[in-house]
Amino acid sequence: VNIGIGGSAAVSLDPGATVLQLLKAVACLMVFVVGAGLDPKGRRRILGTIALSGFAVVLTGVFHKLVGASDILGVYPTAALSGQFFVTTFVNPNHSAGFLGLASCIALGLGVETEDRSRRVLFLFLAAISGAGVFLSLSRGGIVAFAAAQLLLLVLLFRGRLNLLGRAAWWQGALGLTLSVAAWLAYTEIAAELA
Repeated sequence: VNIGIGGSAAVSLDPGATVLQLLKAVACLMVFVVGAGLDPKGRRRILGTIALSGFAVVLTGVFHKLVGASDILGVYPTAALSGQFFVTTFVNPNHSAGFLGLASCIALGLGVETEDRSRRVLFLFLAAISGAGVFLSLSRGGIVAFAAAQLLLLVLLFRGRLNLLGRAAWWQGALGLTLSVAAWLAYTEIAAELA
């Protein structure tokens, strides 16, 4: 591969790590394929696990911030904890925002879809916390992608005609809670990053 530096460069600087990451990607794809073949209850269980893991990632970042940690989970040392506003297990704020945006959208979809009121409130709470984590990451791309995903989800809700008024109200409530939590925790940093 010619990268314009006067010679060719290898496709990967660390072939062993690249192979490992490709194997992880194949494993994730296999989980997705198996999940797609499950009954609806099994699919909801997998999606619920992703929603809960988003909440756990945000809690990890909040814990790091509160205790002034210098190591991720007390095990993995990183300079990012001293240089970034909000560090989760992903370290890179863009990766963190991408995962949390996905977890938030999944939780919001599960919350809007369910008929059980207590589960709806739980999933919408998880969506709000994961969505707030997107803003706390200060990733401009992650914030824009999160906003676009929310608009797409709203379009899908209206297109699916899922009890339009009630479901849209739940969606608006979750989004309002997300923005309120993010503004309360880090308004100054978020505004500076977006400026």
